[in-house]
Amino acid sequence: MAKTDLTRQQKEVLKILADNPQGVDVRQIIHSLQAPPHKRTVQRWLTALAAEGHISVVGKGRATLYRLPTDQHDKLPPHR
Repeated sequence: MAKTDLTRQQKEVLKILADNPQGVDVRQIIHSLQAPPHKRTVQRWLTALAAEGHISVVGKGRATLYRLPTDQHDKLPPHR
């Protein structure tokens, strides 16, 4: 799948993941967003980011964690 330009919200999610290299679940991402949308919206963002190779998905169901691939973690500037 061709990589597309990231939305502001997707960039915000990537910064959250960069700040939490151990991985986070959907609930933690929603809690960290400045203007949290519905859970299903965040899940769609995560699905798109994973499909484009921006994030890694570990686990299934309620135990699913999202994190940056090891090579991408070094590319993002620290979140301020």
